[in-house]
Amino acid sequence: GLCAPPLRRTCHATGRHQINGPNAFWYSPETRPYNRSCADFYKNFTHPYFRCLAIGAAEVLSICVRKGNDNRITQHDFNHAVANLNLEVIAITSDFKTFSTPNSLIWSSLNLIDEHSINSVDAMVLRSALDVAIELRNDANDKLVLVASDQRLLKAARDEGLLVFNPETDPEQVLRAWVES
Repeated sequence: GLCAPPLRRTCHATGRHQINGPNAFWYSPETRPYNRSCADFYKNFTHPYFRCLAIGAAEVLSICVRKGNDNRITQHDFNHAVANLNLEVIAITSDFKTFSTPNSLIWSSLNLIDEHSINSVDAMVLRSALDVAIELRNDANDKLVLVASDQRLLKAARDEGLLVFNPETDPEQVLRAWVES
């Protein structure tokens, strides 16, 4: 899930990389337990760049449980994913920003369910990203990138004109080019 408020950053050091310019990264946290290759992506972009709806954290846990139950991930990977979710997103000490889901977001996302054949959580993610994208378009230097691995959500976001990045399949250079432009 994602959040509603825009992000505005001027410069942020990320260890080996420097990211310049005000940008928004919309994080759909289900990407985290899907594939270990995602870990490299998250190492290069620190949490202050990411925002999500709190319901997204519940969705991540649900995905972890499903993947653990049907043996798509090992018990070790399940434990690691849940520990990361708790440490990086849920913990009060985390600098990862989460937001509650207001009723207005729920109601305004309903049309996206049928229009794009996506589930309700993905519709809320998409609606919140679209709302922020509208705010960010007022400044030509601001960018919003929806980060997710769900193919229907990515397609719906693309169809709505958003930049999308799948950390499981897209090379990081694509995202870096958007950030640095």
